[in-house]
Amino acid sequence: MLLDLPENRLAIIKSLKKEYSIYLLSNTNAIHIDAFKKKIVKVQWKKFCNLFDKMYLSHEVGLRKPNAAIFEYILEEQNLKAQKVFFIDGSPQHIDGANKLGIKTHHLKNGEEIATLLPDRAQ
Repeated sequence: MLLDLPENRLAIIKSLKKEYSIYLLSNTNAIHIDAFKKKIVKVQWKKFCNLFDKMYLSHEVGLRKPNAAIFEYILEEQNLKAQKVFFIDGSPQHIDGANKLGIKTHHLKNGEEIATLLPDRAQ
C-alpha cells in the first residue's frame, strides 16, 4: 500500500531507472489513490509517477496480485520475459504469484526496505 515517499527510496528508484525499466504494481482503489495524492500534494505525486515507466493500479487494470493474470498482463503489454523481471513485494502470496510465472522475486520482510535491499544505491 502506498503510504509515504521517503526521499531515500525515491532516490534509489531514480538511480535504478537510469539502467532499468521500472514499473509499479499496486493493489489499490481510487479512494486510496485520491487520499494519497492529497497527502503528498500534486507536485510530489507527479514526481512519484515520473519515477516509473508505467504504473499499474489494480482498480484501473481490473486485476489484482497475486493472480497470475496481472503479471501476465504486464509482461505482455511491456513485451517482457519473466526471467528478466525482478519483482519486490512485502506479501508472500504476491511473491508466490510472480514466482509461478518464473519472475525473479524478493520478499521484503518486516523492517526491510529497498534501501536495505540495495544499499549501494542508497547514497
